[in-house]
Amino acid sequence: MAGRIVSASEVYILTSVTGATVTSGLTNVGCASSVSLSVQGEAIDVTCRASGSWKEAVSGNKSWTAELSGIYKVYTSGETATNISAVNWFNMLTSGTSALIRVGSLTSGDPYWYGYGIIGDWGIDAGDSGSANYKVSITGNGQLYLAYNP
Repeated sequence: MAGRIVSASEVYILTSVTGATVTSGLTNVGCASSVSLSVQGEAIDVTCRASGSWKEAVSGNKSWTAELSGIYKVYTSGETATNISAVNWFNMLTSGTSALIRVGSLTSGDPYWYGYGIIGDWGIDAGDSGSANYKVSITGNGQLYLAYNP
């Protein structure tokens, strides 16, 4: 069976601040135009005399971050229930609220990643013309998990 290339339009970031689970109750991040998820691994130097002239390392702590940007849109009252906006991200940052983050495809059988994170950076950028954009950086608070859609 041939693999399938996941297009950018299939990748979603979903979040919740109200006790949802990773499979239900999550809200789409409205007007998101860019999402990046990265995992970092620490290398601990264990080089010793027995290493000869070669460096040696063991795996240490891991961490993860997510960054996203999107069009800054003020939602109507009917849209706020189904979209996380720049205002929601700002409120999460200023209140110190941890959010459940899920990034990946929604297609059956495809993988997705999820974990709890805190908002570490938030901003709005508005040029001379065009739409204003927002950006958010999320720092993982604990493990990032891998799961597959049913």
